[in-house]
Amino acid sequence: MKKLLLLLSISCILVYSKAFAFSNGDKTATAKDNYTIKVKINGIKDTTCMLAYYYGDKKYIRDTVKVDGKGNCVFKSDTAIEGGVYLAVLPNKTYFEFIIAGKTEHNFSLETDTANFIEKMKVTGSPENKVFYDYQLYIGKRYKEASDLRDQLKKLKNNKDSVEIINKRLKAINEDVTAYKDNVIKNNSTLFYAKVLKAMTDPIIPTTPILPNGRPDSLFPYHYYKAHYWDNIDFSDDRLLRTPVFHNKLVMYFDKMIVKHPDSINVAVDAIAAKSRANKEVFKYCLVHLLNEYANSKIMGMDAVYVHIAEKYYGGGDAFWVDQTLLYKITDRAKTLKPLLIGKTAPNLMLKDTSEVYQSLYAIKQPYTLMVFWDPDCGHCQKAMPFLIEAYNKFHSKGLEVYAVTTESERKKWVDFIVKHDLKWINVGDMDGSNHEFHNTYDITSTPKLFLLNDKKEILAKQMGAEQLNDILDGFINKKAKNLGEIRIENPEDTSPTEEHQ
Repeated sequence: MKKLLLLLSISCILVYSKAFAFSNGDKTATAKDNYTIKVKINGIKDTTCMLAYYYGDKKYIRDTVKVDGKGNCVFKSDTAIEGGVYLAVLPNKTYFEFIIAGKTEHNFSLETDTANFIEKMKVTGSPENKVFYDYQLYIGKRYKEASDLRDQLKKLKNNKDSVEIINKRLKAINEDVTAYKDNVIKNNSTLFYAKVLKAMTDPIIPTTPILPNGRPDSLFPYHYYKAHYWDNIDFSDDRLLRTPVFHNKLVMYFDKMIVKHPDSINVAVDAIAAKSRANKEVFKYCLVHLLNEYANSKIMGMDAVYVHIAEKYYGGGDAFWVDQTLLYKITDRAKTLKPLLIGKTAPNLMLKDTSEVYQSLYAIKQPYTLMVFWDPDCGHCQKAMPFLIEAYNKFHSKGLEVYAVTTESERKKWVDFIVKHDLKWINVGDMDGSNHEFHNTYDITSTPKLFLLNDKKEILAKQMGAEQLNDILDGFINKKAKNLGEIRIENPEDTSPTEEHQ
């Protein structure tokens, strides 16, 4: 029921300053592409009404028109309008939705009343919106019935017979709603709204098969649902981008269906990219969303997904929508991050300690090395230091060494801090500036920055907060590790370039 009511469940209009531009306006459109939408809203007069539309998870304004003394207004344009779910928004931010199918319906009329937009709606000249509002009316009535039954259910305590009766009625309502929706889709297959309803329909999972050991295959429902998740989505139709449906499906797929590991996510990214090539706007939307999603993810290791997308699709010449400046920023950022991904061998450093003796990172023979880039003047570093000292004292005897690199160039500040806090680990720096390239090599844009390495100097974890060190080290050293996908970065750096959809 909740999914079937998706288009009715959005309760507020979000207006963005960047949204006043048309999303895909076609300046070469012919007279056949123009549109006229006449709207009459009883209950308002002498005001304005905005035409807005969905795009992904946001809403954008397309036009603002005057409303006369009788509640009439007209949305009109000589250029093409993209199909999708649109909104007529009043000054008090109340609104009603309607369908613009694109080139199949150019001119139609809507009349309603502020007392109840849906129940009072009259549609003229638009089969799309007739079906749309008939469906909303039906769903609204059945939702009210279900709500009343759930209220009754809450009042029942030990009356099992009554509870069973109500649950059967609720089940019957759900079955009726499903059947009604299926009939709308079947009987209106040429309409865009039927495609929207179909896109909102989950795959039906067959009976779980029995394994040779006689037990049901507990993983079958997940694997089947995942394999058929996109069956009802038409990737060739970019009108779905201008509904709340497509974006929500995309987000849920990566949040709930895909294992939080870069390798699994990259496979899923490639699968979505392949499907979305059916329409260049859908392809663009998917790639932009996924690039932005993993640009500065709070989950450790997800920068590997950003690198994958940037290299394969942006660097591979598929991002037709970006200019050369942004393209360079995105691909260059990927080049910087790639050598520092989890699993890569950390670049060696050879820096002098406080006695002017060179200390090599690769010379450390301990099973684990914690690299710390820090600055004695950095407030965050000062707050982190007690956690670093605690971790060193707890795990040094169990195989941990710390290779602490100061980004400070004033020797006295550095040495005084080491002495004051009795930092017994390996302390190195570049006081004479002869090896200052490590800032770029290790992407030091802020401090402190931490990398945990194994005995082969492969990166095990990075960008964690000092407060997380105890749990992370306990995981690796005492073999109590969680999946890295469960480790969230305390203070992710917003450094990877992203881009706007529009």
